[in-house]
Amino acid sequence: MIAAIEAIVAEQVPQGIARFKALREATGGEPITMMLATVRPTFLAPKYFKKFFWPYFKAGVEQIVDAGILINLHFDGNWTPYLEYFLELPPGKIV
Repeated sequence: MIAAIEAIVAEQVPQGIARFKALREATGGEPITMMLATVRPTFLAPKYFKKFFWPYFKAGVEQIVDAGILINLHFDGNWTPYLEYFLELPPGKIV
């Protein structure tokens, strides 16, 4: 499972960054943020959230921020039990 998640992140995050940059270039500087949404990982038990979701989500966010992109997060569901994790994300780079 971990190998599959790592492969998805390694492929999808750089592709998303490239598409965003191409769109920004084609439109003369718009959009200014990349929307990043998830499909309810809060349904995972905390130990599985910590093992299968958070490290890879965080790595993807960090790659996007390192590419100079401001992120607009969109999450459905109750994220209250996981709010402390967001303190690990780069400050000032996420809406």
